[in-house]
Amino acid sequence: MSYLYPDLCIVCEGEQDRVILAELTSRVLRYHSIGRRVQILVANGKLVIPRLVQAAAVHFSPDSLVVVVDSDGRPRVTRKMLERSFGGSGYWIVIAHPNLESWVISGRFRELSLEYLRAAAANADLSAIETQHPEFRVFRDAVTSLPRSR
Repeated sequence: MSYLYPDLCIVCEGEQDRVILAELTSRVLRYHSIGRRVQILVANGKLVIPRLVQAAAVHFSPDSLVVVVDSDGRPRVTRKMLERSFGGSGYWIVIAHPNLESWVISGRFRELSLEYLRAAAANADLSAIETQHPEFRVFRDAVTSLPRSR
């Protein structure tokens, strides 16, 4: 049976996150043989995310909206902040711990080029990411899921 997947909107904090998410999303969709248009919006900071999500919610159903943020070492505080902002909206919330770059690069890092991050995401072992970062499973589920019935 063939399904029609609706467009997906991913909201993230910064340009480096966008590059990583674009590559990982493409790989996950390819692996699952899913054709789906994806739009990635960059908030340029965690504090702007609620407003950007609110603007995107006009064009996307809640279960087609994925919010990906870094925990910055404080996953519970980050989750509380987002849940307070979004209430019971039904958006997918993914909190990368400690940050999104850690999904594709191990160890400490400073400023990395966008091309380096793209290559790291292209070559990262998806099952290893999921093993080391359980929050990646939420991201994968959001990218591959059909809309929930209304």
